[in-house]
Amino acid sequence: MDPIPKPFSFQVEAAEGWMMLGDPQSAAEELARLPAEYQDHPNTLAVKWSLHALLEQWEEAWQISRKLCDALPHCAGIWVCHAESTRKHKGIQEALNVLSGVAGKFPRDASVSYQLACLCTLTGHIEEARYYLKKAFVNGDAKKMRLTALRDPDLQPLWERADSYPLLALKDEETE
Repeated sequence: MDPIPKPFSFQVEAAEGWMMLGDPQSAAEELARLPAEYQDHPNTLAVKWSLHALLEQWEEAWQISRKLCDALPHCAGIWVCHAESTRKHKGIQEALNVLSGVAGKFPRDASVSYQLACLCTLTGHIEEARYYLKKAFVNGDAKKMRLTALRDPDLQPLWERADSYPLLALKDEETE
């Protein structure tokens, strides 16, 4: 897909800036001023998704994430966003179904594996959760991901199991 031409691409960037400044209303106004032909461009949709997620408007975020998945089916991050929207709008099991259905397309993507670990933990599939978390550590920044995992409330049932300690424990070289 062709990029959004200037000056319209600046409007999308401005909307992102407004969100970073904590002004979602101005971000929404900036996006609303875009011409109709750029409203469904993936760059615009990504910012709209972020805006609706920030505002916890999960039905709208879910609808936008579906459009993004259609437009960019080979982008792992889009599927993670769609799973998050699905989780908030339709429930954890539905989100697990969505992400499990595309996990084979992204075997080396740490964010997909990490999100699957969270969803598996929340649905009580502890062995699968361990598998995906280990896969996330292998394919991503293991130190950073372990630190994130230790603070992630979605993974709390995993932390509470003594047999998960070796998986979550930081290695000596990761603590330096």
